[in-house]
Amino acid sequence: PKLCLYLKNILFQNNSNDEIILEIQEQFNLAKLIIFDSKGRILRKEDINSKTNRIETADLPPGIYFLNLTSSSLFANFKIVKP
Repeated sequence: PKLCLYLKNILFQNNSNDEIILEIQEQFNLAKLIIFDSKGRILRKEDINSKTNRIETADLPPGIYFLNLTSSSLFANFKIVKP
């Protein structure tokens, strides 16, 4: 299934269970991406410095995850359910 969500000029696509695509429409310098599990544990931290980003999720087991994206000009949270 393909999921697309626009939020604060951010396109979030979950095309499969193995990757997430983030496309940021607005200008920004550098963003931080953090993925948490449902217990609040940090699983991954990445620097985001381009408008289109592929985040691999193949190594994550099925469950509920939270993606936090922040920079000086944007802030977004996404809930990800991996079946």
